[in-house]
Amino acid sequence: MSHFRWMLHYRCALHQVYNSSTCQELYKTLPICLEKIQLAFEIPTIEYRVAAYDVCDLLQTADAHDTVLEDIRRKVGAFTYHSN
Repeated sequence: MSHFRWMLHYRCALHQVYNSSTCQELYKTLPICLEKIQLAFEIPTIEYRVAAYDVCDLLQTADAHDTVLEDIRRKVGAFTYHSN
């Protein structure tokens, strides 16, 4: 559960990977995600796990505006050639 809180803070507050309107929507989704995760822990059925995944995945797959999430310094399609 901490992962999703941290990830949203990182992508919205610390590095502005997501724009402000995206962040507003995702911050509304975060409590629902955390509730679904908690329910999946309490009642560990596939239905509850899938429900948690479906909601929480939105936090990870929002529009990053061509930012490469593995390296936020880079943009999609930006290629730099380094010769040895």
